[in-house]
Order: sequence, then C-alpha cells, then structure tokens
Amino acid sequence: MTTEPAPSWSAHWEEPAHRQRVTVEARDYITRLRSALPVRGIDRVLDFGCGCGHAVELLAPAVAAVGYWDAAPEMRRATAYRVARFPTAFPVDLARPSPLGAFGRFDLILVNGVVQYMGRDELRRWMSRWRTLLAPAGRIVLSDIPPPDASTVGELFGLLRFAAQHRFLARAVRDGVTDAHRYSRQRGETCLTRWLPDEIVALAANNGMDAVVMPENLTHRAGRFTVVVQ
Repeated sequence: MTTEPAPSWSAHWEEPAHRQRVTVEARDYITRLRSALPVRGIDRVLDFGCGCGHAVELLAPAVAAVGYWDAAPEMRRATAYRVARFPTAFPVDLARPSPLGAFGRFDLILVNGVVQYMGRDELRRWMSRWRTLLAPAGRIVLSDIPPPDASTVGELFGLLRFAAQHRFLARAVRDGVTDAHRYSRQRGETCLTRWLPDEIVALAANNGMDAVVMPENLTHRAGRFTVVVQ
C-alpha cells in the first residue's frame, strides 16, 4: 500500500492544459443550459457539486445569487478563490435547514456530472433534501447522467470531436485515454452508478415532484441524459 499523499485534484484541473478543457466544457454546459431552460437575472441558483467553480464563475454575473457546494472541501476552497470577486457567489452550508437565510430558497439547483457517483439510497436522500431547498416553481436539473448502455469508447470519441471543435485535441487525446482508464477502474472499485431515466423520474415522483427527460443532454456527451425535476 502506498503511503504517498493523494493527488490534489484541484491542482490537477488547474494546470494550464486541463484548465482549457474544463473552462470550455463549463462554457458549453452553461450555453446549453441557457438555451434549454430560462435562467433569469432574478434567479437564485445552487451549483451542487461545483468542482473548481467554472460554472459558478459563468453564472455569477447573470443571476441574483449563486451558491456553491461540493463534497470535497478542496473543491469548495478552489471555487471560493475563483469567484471571490463576485458578491453574488457564496458557499452554501447544506447542514443548515435554510442555507440562503433571508434570501429564501433556490429557483434552480444544478447537479451536473454528479449523479453517477451516488448510490441509489444516497440519491434518494438528496432528492428529498433538494426539494426542501426549492422555491415555489423551482427546478432541479440533473445532467450528464450515464445510462446502463453508455459506452466509454463512444464517450472518448465524443470528447475528441468536441476537442477538435474547440482546439484542444492533442490534450484531449492524452486526457481521454487517462480518463477512460480511470473511469473504468472506478466502476470496478467504487461501483459507479448508471441510471435509467425512469428511475430518476420515479425518485422525483416519490418526493411529490414531476420530472421530464430532456431531448438532449446538457453536455457534449450525447450518450448521457438530463432530467429536469419540478
């Protein structure tokens, strides 16, 4: 067993070559989100699973408030550093019953590229918690969810096409092989969860909410899917 410290994932993604990919992917995601759903200047948004904060950075100038949360403290710190210049961006303590305090509740909760890392009981608990955070008519957007038939090889070729369009192909070739290997290993070690759209719809219904499967995913991974819960 190795005794070396775990790698710093925020530092890994902040390397210049990686930063280009993550920045482009975040911009593409927010563009797709705003094309598919109304994101208003008066909205209060929560980025659940914020990573290094690239999406928060893009949303902060466009909405009334954007809270961010990640299971990894290192990611929360990276996001805080990235968005410190925005008075509308703030960390959210989900242990509090009302994280927004006087602001009320969130109009939009974004959960992008997170659900596959949750077990079924865990997602059931979070679905219930997200409902308590929603304003009337608020929405939860769960995106980039891999179904059982998602192909790692297909996603690799999709990444290469996306990278060619955005001029980081050489980096994507190296990243794509590494990511595919790591994803396959994680599936074996941590049992990453693949979902049927109907399972997400059923979880929403069990919490008294309606869910709609979007015609297209909100990222460039065309083999995955997005569900909007309200």
